[in-house]
Amino acid sequence: MWLDRRKLHSITFKVDEIELQIIKDMAQNLEVDESEAIRRAIWSLVILSDPKLKVGDAIKLPVPDDSCLWDALRPFPELANHLGIELRAWKRKTGNG
Repeated sequence: MWLDRRKLHSITFKVDEIELQIIKDMAQNLEVDESEAIRRAIWSLVILSDPKLKVGDAIKLPVPDDSCLWDALRPFPELANHLGIELRAWKRKTGNG
């Protein structure tokens, strides 16, 4: 489940042919539209690059040997909540943090 309780903004940006194909492939694999695929990619990068995220917090244990990383990860909304990403963003936006 991805969070969808924010005001949506439209932005325009340029991608090359390879990046466009990656976005299209992501959208197809996730069965979502391209804008949702981009939003999920942004959330994924923010969560996985957060220095507060420790491996033990990110992985569902036990992990079968034949699991891929994607299957071993906890759900991203759970990780975002654990890291307090939305709360930190709200505090920055309102000047309370």
